[in-house]
Amino acid sequence: MKAILKVFALCGFFLASTGLFAQLPMLEKIDQEHSQCLQNKKKAYECARNYFRRIDSLLNATYADMKLQLDSPGRAQLRKNQAAWVTERNRKFHLIEVEIRQYGFSGPETEANEKEEKAKVLRDRIIYLAGWKPGKTK
Repeated sequence: MKAILKVFALCGFFLASTGLFAQLPMLEKIDQEHSQCLQNKKKAYECARNYFRRIDSLLNATYADMKLQLDSPGRAQLRKNQAAWVTERNRKFHLIEVEIRQYGFSGPETEANEKEEKAKVLRDRIIYLAGWKPGKTK
């Protein structure tokens, strides 16, 4: 029995050290690499597309890590919180699209700006989730 408890304790430590707490340094690394990529202005769209993809993947990993660490009521609360956020994310994405296109611009630079703005929405969610605890509504 003691051996089983030690295994669970070690697993908990491993999740805490590699899970949510690891997301913020990874986010910082992605941000730094994105800044370096943007130094080549001819690659703006490629940089923005890659940045969005990496931020989206990190958000998915953050959410998955959280689900593993929560008990059943906590996971239910997280799902409810996430569903509300998805609605808000869709609203923000639509506003970004409208705002960027209202000036009639199109092309790679416009699409890069759109990806950058959408990535910011996802990035903010990662930071929020890293500090989220069950019982926290916003």
